[in-house]
Amino acid sequence: MYVDTLTGALYLERPSEVAAYAAAHEQLQALALAPGPTRDTLRSIAAELHT
Repeated sequence: MYVDTLTGALYLERPSEVAAYAAAHEQLQALALAPGPTRDTLRSIAAELHT
């Protein structure tokens, strides 16, 4: 697995390292909004920032 960071890059090959990132990705997918609600939320936040 390739991980790009602010100061360089990491190449992870150990199964435990890859599994940790895979688990984090699955959690993010489970919590993520669908495209429509995401767009609405971002528009709402942008409107609040401009007032």
